[in-house]
Amino acid sequence: MKSKLNKALKDKDFSELFKGSGISFILRFGGLAVGYLLTLVIAHLFGAKGLGDYVLAITVLRLFTLLSKIGLDTTSIRFIASFASQKKWTSIFHFRKQVVMILFFTSIISSLLMYFLAIPIADLIHLDDHKYIQLNAFFVLPMAFFMLHYQSLRGLKRIAEFSFFYRMSQALFSVISIIIIYQFTTDDEVPIYAYLVSVSIVFFLSFLSFRYWIKNRSFGKQSAEKEVRSYSNILKISIPLTSGFIAWFQEYAPFFKLLYCG
Repeated sequence: MKSKLNKALKDKDFSELFKGSGISFILRFGGLAVGYLLTLVIAHLFGAKGLGDYVLAITVLRLFTLLSKIGLDTTSIRFIASFASQKKWTSIFHFRKQVVMILFFTSIISSLLMYFLAIPIADLIHLDDHKYIQLNAFFVLPMAFFMLHYQSLRGLKRIAEFSFFYRMSQALFSVISIIIIYQFTTDDEVPIYAYLVSVSIVFFLSFLSFRYWIKNRSFGKQSAEKEVRSYSNILKISIPLTSGFIAWFQEYAPFFKLLYCG
């Protein structure tokens, strides 16, 4: 048994997954702890109303972000993992360009919808000021690309990096941003501004992380050969994978029902 384990650990891919899984386990609990800390900080400094406005505004942003992704992040895991295992690095770069083009277009549309529907959405969820929703509409694109980047890292088997961005990064940088911004202003909008700052930070860091690892693994290994997928083919695969929206709806539907009935 011991010899089999040692042999498995010598395998580079298995070793990366094994170590990454251990770090992922730690980050899962770290993310829960930081998320709980974020809730306590907002509730303590801004009260129940500040926490409620924060949750509502961020929930709407996540909804429109999920709509903009149309399953492209999940599709990226599948294709990047497949191409990486076959060392088709040129195919990854070509596929990524296609996904970026599609996601940029869908994010702009989703952002515009969120901006111009801000007033009826605010009325529906009983949010006092629709300006929060309009402000958040400008962050649909960075949020969508942030999700694309960390899922792409997952496709490259960078489990530790994926886990940090997925489970911990937004709450961590939100807490730090709130502490810094609170030194200059104590307005109720601080938690929302802090969250948007965190989105900008994780968007940038996740991009750098993915760029570093894809360059690191593909250095000197690219070729003229590439597996080409049409845009229609990518959409045909990605749209049925929008399970994130279904999961989101199942999770938050009771919450919105309670707000509406209340």
